[in-house]
Amino acid sequence: WNTEKKKLKSYPLISNYAGHIINVHPSLLPKFKGKGMFGQNVHKAVINAKEKESGVTVHLVDLGIDSGEILSQKSVSVDENETPDTLSKKIKDIRIPAIIDALKILQKRFWWICVSNTLVTLLFSQSWKSYLIHIISYSQYSNVLANNF
Repeated sequence: WNTEKKKLKSYPLISNYAGHIINVHPSLLPKFKGKGMFGQNVHKAVINAKEKESGVTVHLVDLGIDSGEILSQKSVSVDENETPDTLSKKIKDIRIPAIIDALKILQKRFWWICVSNTLVTLLFSQSWKSYLIHIISYSQYSNVLANNF
């Protein structure tokens, strides 16, 4: 774990903005986190562990891997005949509501949230610096977010 933490410290974006970047993780943290736990790997691990539920976690990025403050979680049931593909679809369907919940929590800590077609920016109330929080890769997500703020 210390080796992974040292690697994250070597990335200036992470070390300079830890606590000011959010990550959307495809499991209910603290389960199924860490090195290699992304995408289908997470869903396979959840199914192999015979979990009854999985979900998505939106958390602040820190110098650890998937160890930052959890802002929001949404869950789905894992069916007996679940596949990584079907679980992935369920998780994708709850991502935006989880992001919206997390941004509403952050909105209470910050002055305002600005949503555009490509990114979400929060203006930190104490230092008046603009921090990149989450890059939205699909324009329909930014439209959904813009309708909630």
